[in-house]
Amino acid sequence: LVLRSALRIRRFSPFTQRLCEASFTIYMVHYPMLMAVNVFALRLAWQPLAEYLTAVVLVGLAADAFHFGIVRRSALLSLLFSGRIPEAARPEPRRTATIG
Repeated sequence: LVLRSALRIRRFSPFTQRLCEASFTIYMVHYPMLMAVNVFALRLAWQPLAEYLTAVVLVGLAADAFHFGIVRRSALLSLLFSGRIPEAARPEPRRTATIG
């Protein structure tokens, strides 16, 4: 039932496509970013729920910005974080001359 429902999905929203493209980068960088936000939040006297929600939003936005601002623009980082080289950085295929 779940597989049949999943196979019926043909189009994804732009938000879903963006999240899928950045998912591995977000996975790799969210924990160090979360630690940094939590260390900073120690100085604040906020309610725990407010700290949690702020940390989630800040880290989510920062990880997304890191992917689309830095990783996506670098061929090496794109290969490391996404497993593929961006289209703009791919070398042109070599053309061979044919004799005849």
